[in-house]
Amino acid sequence: MSIKSRKRILGIGAFLLLISSQYSLACSLPENGYITLADKDMSIAIRWSKDLTVGRPFELQVLSCKGEQPFTGDISASAIMPAHNHGMNYRPSFVMEKPGQYKGAGFLFHMFGVWRLRLSFVSDGQKYHFEHDVTL
Repeated sequence: MSIKSRKRILGIGAFLLLISSQYSLACSLPENGYITLADKDMSIAIRWSKDLTVGRPFELQVLSCKGEQPFTGDISASAIMPAHNHGMNYRPSFVMEKPGQYKGAGFLFHMFGVWRLRLSFVSDGQKYHFEHDVTL
């Protein structure tokens, strides 16, 4: 076998290893610019698409790890105002952009005060719940 053939085979092997390794890499969450929360073997990082303002729609970016792997299940969200005992007038929805990365749209806080964001994650019969308070 020629040196050129060996280099080609090594190059193809390295490329295949690189492609397959992206699916087995450990999941990690950013430390800056995100709010991080954890429950059992599930960790998430969230951030708003823009500064939160009363009456202005916003999106929520969610990064999620289940153990060492990116989460790939379903996410749902709601928000309530504990002091008023009512929630948002909208039902947000999420789209998975890639494993472990989701974008939620349809959020709008219509009053000043404390809002409790509630996120639920479901995968393979397991459920995880997170809450985070936001004051406007």
